[in-house]
Amino acid sequence: MKRVGRNPPFTGHKRMAMDIQSDISNPNVGAAIIFGNYGTPDNSNTFQFRKGGEKDLDNVQSVFIKSLGFDWLNKDNSHNLFINQWDHTKIRASGQIGNCRKCLKCLIKNTDFKRYKYFVLAISSHGFSEKGEQFVQFLSSTDYALLSLSEVLEAISDKQCPTLAGKPRIVIVQACRTDSEFPDLAEDHGVVFNLYTEQGHEEFPVNALLKEFGHLTIDESNAGLMDTDEVSEDAAPPTARQGNVGSIKVLVQADEKDETKLKIPNNFLVIYPTAPYRYSKRNETEGSWFEFYLKEVVDEYEGHSTELDFFQVLTETNQRVSNRETVVYKRNSAGKIQYDPGTESPSRDEDKSGKKNVVWIEHRITQPLVFRLASGN
Repeated sequence: MKRVGRNPPFTGHKRMAMDIQSDISNPNVGAAIIFGNYGTPDNSNTFQFRKGGEKDLDNVQSVFIKSLGFDWLNKDNSHNLFINQWDHTKIRASGQIGNCRKCLKCLIKNTDFKRYKYFVLAISSHGFSEKGEQFVQFLSSTDYALLSLSEVLEAISDKQCPTLAGKPRIVIVQACRTDSEFPDLAEDHGVVFNLYTEQGHEEFPVNALLKEFGHLTIDESNAGLMDTDEVSEDAAPPTARQGNVGSIKVLVQADEKDETKLKIPNNFLVIYPTAPYRYSKRNETEGSWFEFYLKEVVDEYEGHSTELDFFQVLTETNQRVSNRETVVYKRNSAGKIQYDPGTESPSRDEDKSGKKNVVWIEHRITQPLVFRLASGN
């Protein structure tokens, strides 16, 4: 299906007066650590294969390396990492021998960031939460190798990296946030408002309601297939149906319990692809929803603007993610899509379809994040 293009988001938008000017004259104003764990199709280790997960790496590096001109510090050490490749002291957990010269934690600690204005660390992997702590999984030949988000934030803290002190740090954690203590919160089915109109008569003030909630997803999808980290299917975005009967689906806000609130240090921006306790959504062709739409939004600036406000980009990205829902079709024992008899239409799996996501952002940023596009220099 051909994706309908959009005008560049926020084009012509007047930002609030800023005392800080975007005086970036060098495209390499930021440093980046970007890596993705997606495993192998044969599941030869304890890491379950994430089909489409490799696209997350492509999409994130397209945003920060290609479009924004950041330096990719770990370009040669960014795919399918064992835990010791993050921290060489974690040899037992990975079953592999560590090498401090390639350990990302040591690379960060030993890098002089004085010439950089910004830092981004992006992780794409399996994950879950437990007692308010977020964990991401690394490859291992022996057992499950896990890294806590607290350890990640500590590795790029002012204490561990004095040359990053006072500089904005963006952390993207592309992983599920489910918690075994709250299984009922793992999926967001949304709340559906059914609308019905008769010829020449509106049983409800539909037009007014659509005007009020027009930015939300219409609960009707095309032949696309979407997925979660547990259900891997091809996908395409939903489309609104024209007619007398329709639905509006509204996201259900996750319960924000105190134990889910990670203590975010000053000058940190932490981005999750989903709300606490929920699965993150991934498409096996496009990659995870958040990274796909982040790249799409930034690409729309190319050729139309010389700079972008990152918080505006996140707002637009969040809108597109929240407007999407899973559409999964039933498959037979051979893995082929089943079709309804007589209609030749794919048979929709209602139990797995209609799931939602919303981007979750926590930050203590005290200055504008305005980046100059590399193409604009």
